[in-house]
Amino acid sequence: MGKEQVTLKLVDIQPQSDYESQPSTKTREEEDHSRIMSENLLQQQEQEDRRRTFSHSPIKSQSLLRKQEDRRISLQIFSHSLLLSQCLLQKQEDERRIFSHSLILSQSLL
Repeated sequence: MGKEQVTLKLVDIQPQSDYESQPSTKTREEEDHSRIMSENLLQQQEQEDRRRTFSHSPIKSQSLLRKQEDRRISLQIFSHSLLLSQCLLQKQEDERRIFSHSLILSQSLL
C-alpha cells in the first residue's frame, strides 16, 4: 500500500463584518447585569420545570416530600442524640466532681 501525503494549509480568519471587528462596548456592569438576568431566567425555568414535573406526577412529588420529611426527622434525631450525649457527659463530670469533693471533705474530717 502506498502512503498518502496530506498537506494542511493555515488560514488567517478575518471577521465577517464590521460588527465583529469592533471591540465590545459593554461595560462590566452591563455584563454582570446580563449574567445575573440569564441566571435568574435559568432559575425560573428550573422552578417551572420542577413545578410542571410535580403537577404531572403527584406520586413523584409525594415521594420527594416524604424523603424530605424523613431527612428532617433524621436530622432532628441526630440533633437530639447529640444533646443527650452532651447531657450525659456533663452528668458524669458533675458526678466526678461531687465524688472528688466528698473525698476531700471526708479526708479533712479525719
